[in-house]
Amino acid sequence: PAWPSSHPRENPWSRAVVLPQAGGTWAAAWGEDGDEPDYVSSAVLSVFESPRRLVMSEQRHRAKEGPLPFPADFVTTFTVEPCERGTRLRVEQDGFPPGPEADDFLAACEQGWRETFAGIRRLLREESGDSGS
Repeated sequence: PAWPSSHPRENPWSRAVVLPQAGGTWAAAWGEDGDEPDYVSSAVLSVFESPRRLVMSEQRHRAKEGPLPFPADFVTTFTVEPCERGTRLRVEQDGFPPGPEADDFLAACEQGWRETFAGIRRLLREESGDSGS
């Protein structure tokens, strides 16, 4: 399947549902039509240590065209740490197969993370009243 070249925020429709607890669920769907999303992803929140650490495992990803074209056991870890200038958010996404079969999906993930972090920076600037210039 063709995996997204853009982050869900750029699509006209996106939704996420989170059950914020250990053993809880994260799920998101996005695309052109809310009744038939182009992409759906979900994960189990295997670790939920608010506000310091979150681990998403048992991930499933599906495009309209079907599931991932390769076997995967993704684990995504979010760690929040204090640092000299405020707070650091570290994201680690592991479980990609070593061969080229996942290259398109990896590239889509990399682009999605860049756009996600850009959105977080914009939101933080807006909340602080900083124009970013």
